[in-house]
Amino acid sequence: MGCRFVLIILLLPYITISGAAAHQPIALTVPPWAKRQLDVSYAPSSPAQRLDLYWPPAPDVRFPLVIAVHGGGFEGGDKRYSELDPMLTALAHGYAVAAINYRLSGEAKFPAAVVDVKAAIRYLRAHADSFHLDASRFAIWGASAGGNLAAMIAATSGQPVFDDHDLGDSSLSSAVQAAVDWYGPVDFKTIDAQYGHRDQKKRMMERLAADYLGAPIALVPDLVRASAPRTYVTPSVPPMLIEHGDQDSLVPVEQSRELASWIEQVAGPGRVQLVILNTAEHSDPVFGGEENLHRVFGFLDRTLQHSGFEATPAHALP
Repeated sequence: MGCRFVLIILLLPYITISGAAAHQPIALTVPPWAKRQLDVSYAPSSPAQRLDLYWPPAPDVRFPLVIAVHGGGFEGGDKRYSELDPMLTALAHGYAVAAINYRLSGEAKFPAAVVDVKAAIRYLRAHADSFHLDASRFAIWGASAGGNLAAMIAATSGQPVFDDHDLGDSSLSSAVQAAVDWYGPVDFKTIDAQYGHRDQKKRMMERLAADYLGAPIALVPDLVRASAPRTYVTPSVPPMLIEHGDQDSLVPVEQSRELASWIEQVAGPGRVQLVILNTAEHSDPVFGGEENLHRVFGFLDRTLQHSGFEATPAHALP
């Protein structure tokens, strides 16, 4: 049983976590039947503070929400890249999906990205009526750097931390009811030792972390601790599903094992579900495969007590 977090935020990388341009980014695949509202401004500080919202074509329904947070090593990515495709399949399961952008490390340092995600959540709650959302059922879902942000949002749910009330309605909660973390780096202090002989990958992560925090990790231990989700875990942390490949050469699988173990110690064994996918690499296609998505939506449906989309002839889905 995993943690519950009904805000699915998907983080899509423009570049790989290594920081090297891997390929021309591929556009997000949006079902032609999906309703949408694009480039909604959720905060006034930056052009990056925009989100795209998608709904299933069902009338007069309040949908649980999946907030999708893209990855990209905190320095790249976009809400319309194809890494979000697995999250967008939530539409066929009766969820609305909000894909968000946030300030990247080249524009603003930690905790700007966390602050932005929380501002987006408050904005979506404030406009739940007009967006046909069930404000009590938000889940967040992120991959890689997006997984880090999803875990941070889950860990700090219900706590007065990283909520910048100059960015949106301060009376509303930025909590989520469930979270899905796909292979996110979650502790810059311990990750160094977990690379073993992979010195090149270690140097890449050290650079990305330094860009994200604003200084080399050895010089800012307080920021390193503040950027680690485990710092904020309490017994009331929402249910979380953590998935990682055992052959991940970019983010060591020990990162996810470590976070899951800590959540279990603090909140009990029913609060987190850890799934290690055999032979899977970072961003492996198996994460978006039918079998694994069945597992993810099983977790979300149970956590959010959602029975899924019930199509009628008037708006049957393909």
